[in-house]
Parts: sequence; structure tokens; C-alpha cells
Amino acid sequence: MNGVTPRPASCLHLVLSARKDALEACRASLGQGDAIFFLADGVLVLLEHLPADWPPHTETFYSHADLQARGLLAAARDAAVTVAHDPQIAPLLRHHRHCLSWK
Repeated sequence: MNGVTPRPASCLHLVLSARKDALEACRASLGQGDAIFFLADGVLVLLEHLPADWPPHTETFYSHADLQARGLLAAARDAAVTVAHDPQIAPLLRHHRHCLSWK
């Protein structure tokens, strides 16, 4: 290919658990341009800080419905995280060519 290395397509990492092994596996797999979407019990990571060695400028999103179901909307507002409402999820999925789930 004329010596040009193709740039890998970005991935949306769906974090469905707040378990340390799931978070570490996600972190180890993050690439440039990837984003993280915390949903289901994954939104519980809001109660703890993500490790400082996660790649800088990684976009992170939290599911509004899952934050609300767990009584974490006020905590999300205080933490100034990006909350994704249901209509925003489909465009977020379309923006990334691949998805990986972490449980």
C-alpha cells in the first residue's frame, strides 16, 4: 500500500460493569480516537475516579437512563461528566466503526 499504514478505525467501548478487571481490560484496549460509554452498572465508576493512566482526551459518556435508575444524576452533574440521552446513542454508535463490550 505504498508504504502507508492504514489508520485503525475508532472503537466505542461499552463499559457495562464497574469491576476493576473490566475497567483495566478496557483501558488496555483503548486506541487513538476511541471513546468510552458507561452504561448499566458501568455508571457506578462515577463514584470512583478513573485511573490517572488512562489516555488523555478520551471522550467518555454516561447513560442518562442508567444514572437516573441508580440515583446518580446529581453526582454526574457535580462531576461534570458528559451524559448521553437515548436519542444521542445511535449517532454515537454510528460515529465509531467498532464496539467492544466490557463486563
